[in-house]
Amino acid sequence: MSVTIAVELAARSEELRALVDALTRPTKRALDDGPPAEVMPVLSAVVDARTARTEPRVKAAAPKHLRVVVRLTAVEVLQHVDRTVGGPRTTSRLERVRAWSERVIAMGSLEAVEDACEAANYWAVAADNMLAPSRVLPIRGATCPACGFRDVLGSDDAGDEAREPALAADLRSGVVSCAVDGCGASWAWDQLEHLAAQLDRQTATEVLAVE
Repeated sequence: MSVTIAVELAARSEELRALVDALTRPTKRALDDGPPAEVMPVLSAVVDARTARTEPRVKAAAPKHLRVVVRLTAVEVLQHVDRTVGGPRTTSRLERVRAWSERVIAMGSLEAVEDACEAANYWAVAADNMLAPSRVLPIRGATCPACGFRDVLGSDDAGDEAREPALAADLRSGVVSCAVDGCGASWAWDQLEHLAAQLDRQTATEVLAVE
């Protein structure tokens, strides 16, 4: 093994250990602008989320050797982890993930360690997509192509009635959805180009009407 490959192998091995630690060990994070507090391992949080409501799926950045998948549910994340790491089910999933990373490192193969880094990062991204709160961007001035409504009535921070756009985009998932009661239309990330064309036609029609 050349010196260059040995150095790269050592660096990627440390990267893999760091990724696995972030997935399997408690970490300290600042919560709600307060002092840092210890929070459960990411994979444990995914286990807790197994019974949570299924949300719109989003495209995840998949390793090159894995199929490109849309947003994983909690069960799918855990199944993917279990298939990859193997090991006896008599030990905890967190222990099996740590043992898997050490087995890969012990192989002394740069390619194997790089693939393992990509898999661990993939799980982290999928878990973050699932656990992170939604970030919503209202689409003002657009009429829902499905129901024809532009606004919905809601409440502002003071509890007063306020109009809000019917359409909004989840910046985490890329899904655009309609909040009109009884509509519920949504457009996934791969349908947004078509939706944008529809909204552009609305704008062009309004301009012609004004002229």
